[in-house]
Amino acid sequence: MRIRTNDCGRYEKAEHIPALADFITENIPIADIGGFSLRFRIFGNKFAACGNTLFGGKIKKGVLRATSSPQIVAHMFSKMKLNQKEVQLITELKNQEQLCVQKYDFYAKQAKDPELKSLFKKLLKYEQNHYDMLDTLLNGTVPQIRTKTPLAVKYEPKGTHPGDQTCKDFDKFLCTDIIATEKYVATAYNDDLFYFASTDVRNVLNAIMTDEQNHAEMIWKYKVANKMAA
Repeated sequence: MRIRTNDCGRYEKAEHIPALADFITENIPIADIGGFSLRFRIFGNKFAACGNTLFGGKIKKGVLRATSSPQIVAHMFSKMKLNQKEVQLITELKNQEQLCVQKYDFYAKQAKDPELKSLFKKLLKYEQNHYDMLDTLLNGTVPQIRTKTPLAVKYEPKGTHPGDQTCKDFDKFLCTDIIATEKYVATAYNDDLFYFASTDVRNVLNAIMTDEQNHAEMIWKYKVANKMAA
């Protein structure tokens, strides 16, 4: 059996886990264990895992020495279960993300300034990713959260809108409307995440909420740079 860990970034040998053969009969895409997401793939009676820890195991110099406990192995591959209220809330948030995707797509086509078109197209991709993350949650898996520098920190708009005042007023309207949408969606996440029992799920929802706030900040920075904030 071979395993790749995030710590060393290369393949290392690891101990065989006989107990897996008793529990695994098919490919398992992701198992979330103790706050760490590991990606598993089964090869006959062996498996490969990509991650930086294993429930009940240890990592030392990039080598995973894993447990062979049947109880732990069974726990590793159990799917997350959401209650009815949690499913309802995630479904509603998915609908909001779908609306954001549709708005950014429509506004990217309508915007007069090429820079604003590009910004809307960029944020559309993030909203689509939010939608996919919520879909993953509904399927019983906690998606991975990647720590990154907030988009708004890096974003420096040029402030060189090429159109006349009528075009600027039109783009200002688009920006004002989408900021209001982002604020509404961010508030929905903030209100809903407290209903979830799982810390991992709350972390996912909080990460998406932070993204929405960053999107609104980026569009506000665009407005300020183009003298649309007044």
